[in-house]
Amino acid sequence: MIMVLCLLIYSYAEWKLRRKLKEAEESVPNQPKKPTMRWIFQLFMRVTLIIVTKGQHVIRRQIRLSETQNLVLKLLGQDCKKYYGLEC
Repeated sequence: MIMVLCLLIYSYAEWKLRRKLKEAEESVPNQPKKPTMRWIFQLFMRVTLIIVTKGQHVIRRQIRLSETQNLVLKLLGQDCKKYYGLEC
């Protein structure tokens, strides 16, 4: 049952990304027609996240976000952008 739920979420994310790319008339390199979530997940494996703690404050900074990664995050919505520290 858990695997079915995971596949449902995976398929929904892929559908949402493809729909947003089509609406924005954009494409991602190496996958111009129908990008797969497997490729997108591999693309985000290169992201480096630095977490610095100053007293009670936690500062999160990501480095090495490419234009393609920024485009994907923009299309997937505020929650994804917030996760990567692009929204306050």
